[in-house]
Amino acid sequence: MHATAISFANLIVLTLGYWLLEVAIHQEGLTKLLDRFGVKTPRLKTALVIAPLAVLCPFWLWTDVPDFEPVRFVAIFISAFLTWKATTRDIDPVFGDTKSLERFILVASVIGSWWSPACVLISAFLLTTPFALWEHHSTLPMRVLLAVSAFLVTASSAWLFPTALFSDSSILWFFILTIQISHYLITALAKIWLGPKWYSWALENRIHHLAASAYSWGWGRFLPWRQWSRLIGFLKVTEKPMQISAFVIELLSPLALLHPFFGIGFCLAWSAFHLGVFAVSGLLFWDWILTDLAIAGALFMLPEATTAQVFSPFSVFISLIFMGLFPLRHKLWKPMPLGWWDTPFTQRMHWIAVGESGTRYGIYNNYMCPNERLYGKVHACFLAPVAGMTYHLGEVWKHDLRDALREAGPDLDKLNEVRERHGVLPRSPELELNHLNYLRKFFHAVNQGERKRVLPRWLSWLKAPGDQVFYWGELPAFAGQEKVRQVLLHYREEYFDGHQLCRILDQSVVELDIDSSAESLACQPEPSPKQIDDLLLGLANGKIIDLPDFGDGYVHGNDGHSHASHSAIEQPHPQNSSA
Repeated sequence: MHATAISFANLIVLTLGYWLLEVAIHQEGLTKLLDRFGVKTPRLKTALVIAPLAVLCPFWLWTDVPDFEPVRFVAIFISAFLTWKATTRDIDPVFGDTKSLERFILVASVIGSWWSPACVLISAFLLTTPFALWEHHSTLPMRVLLAVSAFLVTASSAWLFPTALFSDSSILWFFILTIQISHYLITALAKIWLGPKWYSWALENRIHHLAASAYSWGWGRFLPWRQWSRLIGFLKVTEKPMQISAFVIELLSPLALLHPFFGIGFCLAWSAFHLGVFAVSGLLFWDWILTDLAIAGALFMLPEATTAQVFSPFSVFISLIFMGLFPLRHKLWKPMPLGWWDTPFTQRMHWIAVGESGTRYGIYNNYMCPNERLYGKVHACFLAPVAGMTYHLGEVWKHDLRDALREAGPDLDKLNEVRERHGVLPRSPELELNHLNYLRKFFHAVNQGERKRVLPRWLSWLKAPGDQVFYWGELPAFAGQEKVRQVLLHYREEYFDGHQLCRILDQSVVELDIDSSAESLACQPEPSPKQIDDLLLGLANGKIIDLPDFGDGYVHGNDGHSHASHSAIEQPHPQNSSA
């Protein structure tokens, strides 16, 4: 970006366009407006939004867009893999298939995007409503798709502006790279806030604890512990240089705007970083990997004249100012600060199916799709018999709690002393009743043969991957081998003592009979992961997390999910008590 009036005018217009689409699509302003006019049927709302765009398709062509080839490449690539994710998710057997027509329209819109930019906007709308793809692992590609949509609208409306505006696509790539950079820079800043010194995380974190916790959670169990422990040992030796490298890649991310070589290089480095995270933890940011690679490919395709307008030291400077004014202040978009301390202590609810034969199976989160992400995190924390001290995979955000857990070792009495000081015990009678009713109705529906897969069994390998890959455990995975007689909930705490995982607590919490009485039970859809995060983390400040003055907005903000398809359960203010 160059210091010209035209460049700043382009940035202002594109920012305004992004904000308008953020309100209209992500914040569901269009559907809320239709509500006010008395339109209540979801499909009618969808039809009223996409019909005008469909009418524009024959007239709104890519030739109206500057540098359209790389723009079209990114738009189609991102909307295609998000559509793959949205349309191949399982059907919730409790509520049945409510999106068959929308799947067809969404796939058609992606195909149509080759000819008309109008189809890109249709895809962006459908991915938000009704498919609710604004969840954490999809927010980066959704924001990029929204930025592309804003550019398509503003650049194709150039006749409204002076002719010099939007003569090329340089402002779009500056904007996209700023979105991308903000997601990595905020993570580096979060790590700076964690410790007493700005570099504490890089030198004091123990990523080998994350690998041990991931095994406890359900990742890596396709290998025996003896082999997995070798990876843990390797990480213990190499974790400091690995953590320093990760921290540097995130902290220096604004330099991606310095030169095209840096832009492509950072995209590739970020992709490799996510692959490393997956190998260690089972957390698969495949949406981010493909987005980073798509942007790298588009940058490679850009004409030299456009590239010269995007990259410069001045671009780095303006991007930093832009991020300071907007995303870092929770404006326009709000990247999540993914920084925490890894600990050797995990607390998790486990779900077990008892078949008619008496065989026990592990109910792993992939089977619970479309709630795969929910069951892979801290779902049912409201049923835990003791107070929690750690979050997903043993994460904490207080260095004194980190130290206390390390010092306690696998000693229940010492851990309980830490629990007295730091434990939180979230409770929600509404969520508890709904979850138990949902499980009974879910497995009764499965027993009755209700449809669960979108794809036929022989095409199941075409289903998009999940993002919480905790698909293994001590028991064989339940995959519909037989009818389910009972569902058991077990709460477990495990501690990695440097050599093995020590089982600290293994307590039966609930036993549910699965029978025809489930048909008369009432329940809402399961809550979103964000709702469970709000319940737990809303209690956590001062206990397992110390938020800076502005950090509370990240815990209680509504970013990272769409309201369209999530539970309508109202959560009361949770009661906090210690074990």
